[in-house]
Amino acid sequence: MRVLDVIASHGHLGRKYLRRGRRLVSALCGAARSLGPTIERDPAFPAGTNVEFVRRERDDVFRVWVWERGCGITHACGTGACAVAAAAVAGGLASFDRPLTMRLPGGDLRVTIPSDPRAGVRMCGPARLVFQGNAPPCPTPETIRRRR
Repeated sequence: MRVLDVIASHGHLGRKYLRRGRRLVSALCGAARSLGPTIERDPAFPAGTNVEFVRRERDDVFRVWVWERGCGITHACGTGACAVAAAAVAGGLASFDRPLTMRLPGGDLRVTIPSDPRAGVRMCGPARLVFQGNAPPCPTPETIRRRR
């Protein structure tokens, strides 16, 4: 068993609120599947929350599994990876201005938290198409009235 950081983020990008807890787990995937739904709906987060399950693998490398509000396990989450990096720096586990590797099931992301609070968080990583489809046009108010 290893120590796991659980980071629940609530809010929107630019105003991210973090709560951290620690648990002993044997597998991140199992922890995300078993604890994610419970934390997502915790009363502390009335609108629900995304939850990042994190294990530090090396100084600047973190393994991350994300339970996304309303979706479940996701392959990647850029805002979650940035929240993990911010929490790592705030918690003294990593340094400002140094790229951190976030290992998610969908691939690695590199995140840098700047020492200048006016500068933006930087995230780099691969992008690839995972779905393509067509959505029907949105109904107009007139179309909706006709259906009634």
